[in-house]
Amino acid sequence: MVKMTVRNIGEYGLWGEGLEKAEELHLLTAQFRDELLTNHTLQNLLLNHGDPLDEKQRPASYFDIMDPTWNRRFIVVHLSYLERVIELATLPQIAGVSRAAIDKSGKTALVYPDATAELPTKLQSPEGFDSGSIETLQREWFENIDIVPKIMEYGDMLRKAFDEYNLKLVLIKMQNCQTHMFFDDCKEKRLHDRIKKTGGPYSAMDSAYYNMGNRFFKSAGSLWEELSATEFGKMFCLTQEEVDEAIKLGQK
Repeated sequence: MVKMTVRNIGEYGLWGEGLEKAEELHLLTAQFRDELLTNHTLQNLLLNHGDPLDEKQRPASYFDIMDPTWNRRFIVVHLSYLERVIELATLPQIAGVSRAAIDKSGKTALVYPDATAELPTKLQSPEGFDSGSIETLQREWFENIDIVPKIMEYGDMLRKAFDEYNLKLVLIKMQNCQTHMFFDDCKEKRLHDRIKKTGGPYSAMDSAYYNMGNRFFKSAGSLWEELSATEFGKMFCLTQEEVDEAIKLGQK
């Protein structure tokens, strides 16, 4: 289980006599967010109406779980790309990784190093990558001491926004699963009953997570603008057109 940040309920600007129930719901949502990728019973309940989920459909990361939140879709593309290029820039040896190749199969919106087609790029795929460009990227990572902290801060803001949108995702799935019917005392039913017993202000928490996510997403956007204005920094940023194309292909 990967334990992520759990904010104090007071950070969300909630107040009043329902605060105690909001905190109880918040803590359960954060717990389920942390456990979802490793708890198969929870996956069955939240992702498959309480029925056993096919092993091939079990998510390996939150990148594998899509939802309608538009800003979250942007982050999936931006963050998966950023993490891959940082890995490329900091690896001790050259690795063949595309700069901005995307999956054209329509199965996902993620950036992939071995995609068959590429967006405008300086670094090529493993089948024919430009080792000189990769070596330059790795060298410049250590030379651009003023820009690297901005790159890391950009990633931090994206991850913080992603965490909040993931809380919203889990919260909505917790709310929706309460209509499921169980006719025996299975593990899924016990989790289902726990969710119903907890109750709480779902609408208020949904807005709270969304607004907090937007706050970090806006901060990431400002850093994206700064990085995109520099020759080295823009290597770690996808353009809006590239992100739009990736999302469009992921919807097919």
